[in-house]
Amino acid sequence: MRCAKFVLLIFITFVTIQACIGAGRHVAYAVLYNFVCIMYKKYKKYAKYYKKIQIIMSK
Repeated sequence: MRCAKFVLLIFITFVTIQACIGAGRHVAYAVLYNFVCIMYKKYKKYAKYYKKIQIIMSK
């Protein structure tokens, strides 16, 4: 029984962490996207660099 509870605990923890990372990634992506838009207005020559980061973050 202890082994089953331990495995279940690890599974729940893993799912929770994945959910947090998933949500965190979307939040970070939204913040980065806004940052890219602001930077694009200020520094158009750096736009390609920030878009590369945006693509990396979306994966």
